[in-house]
Amino acid sequence: DRAIRLLQDGGIRVSLFIDPDLDQVRASHKVNAHAVELHTGRYAEARGFSERSDELGRIRDAAKAVGGGGGGKGDIATAGGKNPDGLPEALRIAEAAARG
Repeated sequence: DRAIRLLQDGGIRVSLFIDPDLDQVRASHKVNAHAVELHTGRYAEARGFSERSDELGRIRDAAKAVGGGGGGKGDIATAGGKNPDGLPEALRIAEAAARG
């Protein structure tokens, strides 16, 4: 938190690399991150089309909530966002996904 404030006070935009996870989305919003990049490790480790498709859907939903366009092809998933105002919506999506 302190390091992020120091960077921002120095005019440096801060982007955080996070899992599409409820706690990490909440923490990014709390520290006023300018952007987030969503880690896609679970997608990369998913086995089978169904599991991979489900994880890609969660990544896309979280990315869209923060102004990104989650996507990917084949065995590569990508997502991120530039709109910190969308973090509350990403948080809602991550919470719903965590609850099942």
